[in-house]
Amino acid sequence: MSNQGKNYDLLLSEISKQSRKEIKEIKDQAEKERQEAISKARMQGEKITSEIRQKTEQQGDELKKKILSNVHLEIKKRNLENQEKLISRFNTELRKKLDEFRHTDHYKQFLKEWIREGASVIDKKDLILTVGEIERNFINKNFLQDVFDKIKDQKGNVQTCKLNDTVLDEGGVIVSDAEGKIRFNNSFSARIQRKQDEIRLLIVNKFMEK
Repeated sequence: MSNQGKNYDLLLSEISKQSRKEIKEIKDQAEKERQEAISKARMQGEKITSEIRQKTEQQGDELKKKILSNVHLEIKKRNLENQEKLISRFNTELRKKLDEFRHTDHYKQFLKEWIREGASVIDKKDLILTVGEIERNFINKNFLQDVFDKIKDQKGNVQTCKLNDTVLDEGGVIVSDAEGKIRFNNSFSARIQRKQDEIRLLIVNKFMEK
């Protein structure tokens, strides 16, 4: 082989060797970039996943709080409804017991005391008593005289104590002056109404005990 041919083969060998080196460097660089890209993509993916998880957890917490808030409101609403039902039932039972009480001898003494209480508030000489049909059946001269004496002992200025022609549709008594301008309502419904705050507090405390 001529020198020219040998030189040509050496040149090709050198070029081939150099090419393989460059190719390897290029491939190594490409692999490095690929690994960096994968690593970067993984980090970005983890970051996105973390953000999504945090956002999801945050949304989950917010949703949980909202649900719990709604649940608490519903529980409070139902408790209030149950309290009102219990108060209503209590009032109904109380009225029933009071209506039964109207037919006892003890009630007559209570009624006298309620009249005395009304007279103390009215503080007038002439008093008018408004009562129910059952009360009118046992309020006679002796009953009125006893009431009059009790009031007179308490307030010396009282002179008369009479029954009104108007009839209540419930128990108790309404005490008023002769002109009907001043009155003290001691009927069953009025006395129950004045006790509503105590009844409500009692029932609410019972609910809180649970």
